[in-house]
This record gives sequence, structure tokens and C-alpha cells, in this order.
Amino acid sequence: MNITIDNCKYTPRWDTLQTLIREVTDDSKGVMIGINRKDGGCDYRGPGGYMVSFRQSDSSILSVNLEVS
Repeated sequence: MNITIDNCKYTPRWDTLQTLIREVTDDSKGVMIGINRKDGGCDYRGPGGYMVSFRQSDSSILSVNLEVS
């Protein structure tokens, strides 16, 4: 899955992002299990590229490419 958000000062809160992924996958029990900046940085509120792992209720892992600029 790819999510791109343009013209932002901040990355969305992680619970907000989890809610979005739950809604678009129709999986109300899925949970985010990992978030990593692609550049290896530690500013998780700032714009940039992120790799997000989301465990679906059937235990499969959905990889999400998040780009915030």
C-alpha cells in the first residue's frame, strides 16, 4: 500500500494513521507494529519517507510506504 500526503508541516499521529489504514482495509482489529524512517533518522513527526508495518486481523503483515512532504 502507498500513502502520499503533500504540503504538510507534520506527519500524522500514528493512531490517526492506524485508523486510516483500518478504514481503507476494512480491518477494525488490525494494528501498526512497526514504523521506520527510510533515512534512518529519529524525527518521527517530521516530513519524510516511512515504512510502516500493519498486522491485519488474519495475522498477515501489510507493508505501507508512507511519503509525507
